[in-house]
Amino acid sequence: MLRLRPALALVVSRWPVATIWQAHRSDAADRFAPVRQAFANDVAETALVARPQWHATVSAIDEATLRFMAALQRRGRARPCARRLRVPSSSSKPGCTTPCASNGCRRWRRWPRHCSEGCDDFAGSKYAQSSRTRAARIEALQPVALLAARLYVAKVFLLSGLTKVRDWDTTLALFMDEYHVPVLPPELAAWLGTGAELLLPILLVLGLGGRISAIGLFVLNAVAVLSLGDVAEAALQQHVFWGSLLIGLLLWGPGRFSVDVWRSAARAQRAA
Repeated sequence: MLRLRPALALVVSRWPVATIWQAHRSDAADRFAPVRQAFANDVAETALVARPQWHATVSAIDEATLRFMAALQRRGRARPCARRLRVPSSSSKPGCTTPCASNGCRRWRRWPRHCSEGCDDFAGSKYAQSSRTRAARIEALQPVALLAARLYVAKVFLLSGLTKVRDWDTTLALFMDEYHVPVLPPELAAWLGTGAELLLPILLVLGLGGRISAIGLFVLNAVAVLSLGDVAEAALQQHVFWGSLLIGLLLWGPGRFSVDVWRSAARAQRAA
């Protein structure tokens, strides 16, 4: 079965293509007079070809509209501007080279950056600049937040490992009776779990192999939850919170204040 879908095309030609199309669609006796005049004046037209349903429509567009549509195609989508934009009634203000304030675009919440060129009512440049400033300030706090997450998670697991070491007999009894670690024997699971809780937090604080340490502690955290038959709701929420922080460290890395970043910078300097 033949299905016609809505389509839109932009035709840039050295010929008056829109005038020719309109002449062929007209029944007037002098319908080709505009075509002859266009050829005499060496008119080149850009046409917007649209097919909303069954029939196609061809309409000529001016240079300003062509630049506007080309900017949208290059950027993929329009860029944000001021939310409190005063939209004039005309398609563009005198002196504005782009039709950036048409009434048909009132429903748009995003606007192209180049609309700020020559248009007095456009406040997008100031809004975009303030938005980038706020985003830069928030991103500047990311290394501090990652460091705080590393210190907090490392403290939790390191204290747990030190508690196990202080009373090793009780730790072995817990792994035999309470912590049902899958696959591993209880004594081996106790040694591996305690060793991981003592070593990985130190690596995480230093930011040495930060992502590997985060993966190891995340697995250790998940195994701790699965090995317990009945976990209290408050304790489960704590494990979920620790796991969330570890996932963040896994995705974004240990941050600027880490040995990993310093080693990468040193290697880049030696390579340069």
